[in-house]
Amino acid sequence: YLNKRQNSHTFSWIIQLKIHSSSGINASTGDAVRTNGNDDKELLSQFLELVNIKNELTRRENELHLCEKYLQLLDEQDQIDRDLRYLIESQSGDKSVEDRKEEEDLILKKFDIVNRRDYLLTQLDENKKREEEENRQINEMLRSKGMSSTLHAYNTDCFLTIEQLLEPGEEGETRKGR
Repeated sequence: YLNKRQNSHTFSWIIQLKIHSSSGINASTGDAVRTNGNDDKELLSQFLELVNIKNELTRRENELHLCEKYLQLLDEQDQIDRDLRYLIESQSGDKSVEDRKEEEDLILKKFDIVNRRDYLLTQLDENKKREEEENRQINEMLRSKGMSSTLHAYNTDCFLTIEQLLEPGEEGETRKGR
């Protein structure tokens, strides 16, 4: 888990760096458009592609924030599971009203965390669908203007995927399946 959290923080740092460098590229491309009247269509295409890259990096950053929240909820759920197990194991005989109340509170907290995790996964899925639709619309618009959307494509294959961040750990336990 610690390795995944370090990957998440490293990835977030890389995104910030790439957003910052994309901003500089956008400014220099904008300057080139103003100073060089030749090949405006090509420069505009490059500029739009850089804007798309910056948008993609921003999306990935938001996705990472959702993943981080998800992992925090997993930690909370693990702690509740441990507390609940301890409470159940330590009370072999009759349970007091306080013990039952504490057990009930822990179960309700766990239920709340499971619902919040489910909500985050739903958000990730909805964001992904919206992103795909936005990309499709942008590509159609660029093609209709006679511009190529793959001319200056940005390779995001090196990014960690959400599935990789949430996949089973080394201990063989499934993060998603809890």
